[in-house]
Order: sequence, then structure tokens, then C-alpha cells
Amino acid sequence: MSDPGVTATTEATEPYEPPSRWPTVLGTVAVVYACLGLVLQCIGLFGIFLGPRIQASFMALDPVPVPVPLLVLQSTLCVLGVVLGVMLLLGGIGTLRRRVRGPRLVNLWVYARLSLLLVGVVATFLTLDLNVDYQLEVGKGVEAYLEKNGADPEVIASAVPDRALIRERLVVWPLVFTAMTAVCPVVLGLMLSRRRVREEWQAWS
Repeated sequence: MSDPGVTATTEATEPYEPPSRWPTVLGTVAVVYACLGLVLQCIGLFGIFLGPRIQASFMALDPVPVPVPLLVLQSTLCVLGVVLGVMLLLGGIGTLRRRVRGPRLVNLWVYARLSLLLVGVVATFLTLDLNVDYQLEVGKGVEAYLEKNGADPEVIASAVPDRALIRERLVVWPLVFTAMTAVCPVVLGLMLSRRRVREEWQAWS
């Protein structure tokens, strides 16, 4: 018989809830995207300074110098891209470790990356004519190379676009690239802005 003076107590146990999976998904996407972005930005910096010389050396031509405004603009965008890539990488690692600074860095990266993309679009239009002139100068070198090697006039005409076509490409492709690049920041920003997700990561240490 049980002692009537002893009151039995039952500890209420909460149902088991498995850990959220979104930090693993978001953190992994952020780390992979950051690493790919860092590689591409470094390649971009390499191409800005050495690309014209390498192309000219293959064709045995004098390299066409990149206009200083274009050089400064493109290199600045690449350097800022590297800085943002490091920020996203740290944010992704912090999110994987479920540290509050991780999502905060990713959120900051989202706004900064979208702002940088907007700056890039504006700069593209501001330097459009200068870039077209530069591409035409490069095209003249290609044309001279093809003529020197006895290429058919049809081949030369197809390989060296005119001003209108160059201008169209310099407008369309940057806009397409910007739209594609904006997908990841928008998706990550929307994920972190969900109420349940936001409340969870804000409670991390």
C-alpha cells in the first residue's frame, strides 16, 4: 500500500520537436553561393587587368588599353563583390552553427548585394558609350587579325559586330545577368523574413 502522506507527482513532458532544417538548408546555400561568387569575382579581377593582354598576345596584336573609368568601375565592383562574398560566407557558417550573427550577416548581405546590383545597372548605362567605343577598338584588332590570316569577308563580318549590335549586347546581357544574380539574395531574404524563422534565429545566442 502506498503511504497516504506521500503525494505522487507526474512530470509533464513536452512532445519531442526535431530541430529545424531551415538553418542547414539556408546555411549550405549561402556557403556554396559565396564560394562560387568569390571564385567568379577573382576571375573577373584577373580578366579586367590581364584579359586584353592575353587576347592580344594570342593574335599577335597590340593590346587595346581599357579606358580608365571602365577599369576603375569594374575593378571596384569586383572588389566589393569579394567583400560581400566573405560576408555571406561568414553568415552561412554562422547560420549552420545556429549563431544569431549568422542570419544577421546574411540579411545585411541581401540588402548590400541588391544595392550593388542596382549600382552596377546604373553604371552600365552611364558608361555605355565609352564601353561601346572600347569594344569597337577591340573589334578592329580582331578584324585586322582575320584579314591578315586571309579570312573570308563573311567570316570577318560575322566576327566583328557593328555599333548597334554591340550596344544592344551591352544593355541586354548586363540586365539578364543582374536579374539572374538577384534571385539568390531575394530568396534568402524572403526565407529569413518569415515570422517563424525570424523568431527562431533571433532567439539564438
